[in-house]
Amino acid sequence: MRARPTSGLPTLTVSVTDETGTIIALWSGRRSIGGISLGRTLVLEGVPVQAQGHLELINPAYTLCPAGHSATD
Repeated sequence: MRARPTSGLPTLTVSVTDETGTIIALWSGRRSIGGISLGRTLVLEGVPVQAQGHLELINPAYTLCPAGHSATD
């Protein structure tokens, strides 16, 4: 997780990895989102786009899973 400016706008960047691979989620205008932390399980919804050799979700909808649970529980 990291906050980085994109075109002068703060952007929260989160790499999400599972058994199928890795995708980058970007939330523009955010430096953090309450509840999203390293190791936290979440479900993302959005349209992936190919960007510089990897997939990105721009401002995806998200659901936080209860601590200690997986997205499939």
